[in-house]
Amino acid sequence: MALFLHGYLLPDEGYPKGDSPENYIQWISHIVRNGYTVVFPIYDYEAVPSQFAPNIISSLQSALVLLQSGSPGLVSPLIDTRGVQTVFTGHSMGAYEALAVAQELTLSPVSGVPVPRAIAAFEPEPAKTGLSTDFSHISPGIDVVIVDADQDPNAITNDTAIWNSITPVIPSLNRDFLEVVTDSHGVPNQIGNHWYPDTNGLNDDDTGVDDRDYNVTWKLSVGLFNCALTGTDCSFGLGHGDFDQLNMGNWSDGTPVTPLQFQP
Repeated sequence: MALFLHGYLLPDEGYPKGDSPENYIQWISHIVRNGYTVVFPIYDYEAVPSQFAPNIISSLQSALVLLQSGSPGLVSPLIDTRGVQTVFTGHSMGAYEALAVAQELTLSPVSGVPVPRAIAAFEPEPAKTGLSTDFSHISPGIDVVIVDADQDPNAITNDTAIWNSITPVIPSLNRDFLEVVTDSHGVPNQIGNHWYPDTNGLNDDDTGVDDRDYNVTWKLSVGLFNCALTGTDCSFGLGHGDFDQLNMGNWSDGTPVTPLQFQP
């Protein structure tokens, strides 16, 4: 089961309410096609930031009860000796909240709601909410991949602070910090901005799926999930700078797209 957390205030992304998965539907579909049931909670609409994590935990708890109810059309999540196999991913505030929720569940366990096995966090950004970037109490058993971008200075600052807080807690073999590097060799330009996980063209020169979706958000999230749960796809899911992880493929003229940068 994969918890997917959207960016803060989806109205800014072209929707009237903060409850639409449409902006991420291609990414969500990719996760589903790889065998995961996706839970997409509405956590921020008409709520203050301090309520985001509790709202997400409550939604996840309800979703897990429903999924395990045996209701027609629903697929029960897999359960092993560690409990329900659960992974998190998200963009912007959603990526931040993925880490915040994992830390909250570590400190204050909730019945029936597991700590995630893995978190793929893309541009984790608490915006101007005053929320802490200290995740030094997160479970050391979580595999974490954090991804920022070279033209997003705010996220770089916050991601670095988050990374520094988890470094003493999560073993080096269980965490990666990567950066999307801008490449304008061809069209559409592959811009390393805050909005590259979107596919609706907001604040970007692209209006659909492109290389950053295939080789950043899609590849890294599902690769990390598979690595954490089944031990497969680790060369790109948790590759520590492996070629498969950093490779962005080629432009149509055969020129390699600038690869992701591994942050030691």
